[in-house]
This record gives sequence, structure tokens and C-alpha cells, in this order.
Amino acid sequence: MSKKNYRTVYVMRVDENGKQYQGYLWEVDNLQKYHKMHNDGFVEMVELSKNIVIMCEPEAVVRGLPLNRAVYDENGKFITILAGDIMAVRYENNKFMDIRKQDIFYIDKCLKQIVRIYNGKIITNSVFELPKWDNIK
Repeated sequence: MSKKNYRTVYVMRVDENGKQYQGYLWEVDNLQKYHKMHNDGFVEMVELSKNIVIMCEPEAVVRGLPLNRAVYDENGKFITILAGDIMAVRYENNKFMDIRKQDIFYIDKCLKQIVRIYNGKIITNSVFELPKWDNIK
């Protein structure tokens, strides 16, 4: 397979027990095929910035998947909660592009670890405190 078919994405995992992990760069050979295989053919894209989108399972929170990240805009305003495994990718000119290493700080700033939800408030923590995912394939 040609190397040009690969896309570098930033993956943020959560296990079946709800343990969240630090994000990591990963190369996917076919982004759309990957999501069709893992998400029954459906994917939701949450815009994080003009050029960065988060790909996730639709209605993952409603379906009861483990909570992964709370999403905030660059001004700290809450946007939504994401559940299940998620990945960030650049989206420019109607095409998926590789995530750049300089994008990671922005992504980690906007996506915070969910510690718990109590009395209608989301308690978050820095993602830098999370353990590393050790099952990278």
C-alpha cells in the first residue's frame, strides 16, 4: 500500500471501565474505512477549530459509552462531552490532512479529562496527568 494513503491522526482512548488515556499520534491507512469498520458506518465530526475536527461515534454519550473528554472552545466555554475512542484530524479544503505536532497542544487545551459530573457541573483535569495508552498497534 502506498504511504500517501496514510493519515496521521491524534487518538484519545478510553477503556471499557472508563479509564481515559493520553492522546498519541497514529497512522491510519484509510480514515473512512477505519470509521466504517469501528462505528457501524457512521461518524460524527465535531469542529474544534477552523482546520481541526474530532471524529467520534454519533450519540456515544446517549448510548452509554465510557466518557472520554469534555470539549471547550479556545475561550474556555463548554461545548459538549465526547464518549468512546475519539480522534483528531485536520480538515482543509474538503480533504482530511495529517495532524501536525503543533496541533496537539491546542487539542489537549480544548479537550479536558472528565473526572466526574456532579450536581450538573463537569469536574475536569489536565490531560497531561493521564496514563499513556500501551496497546498502540
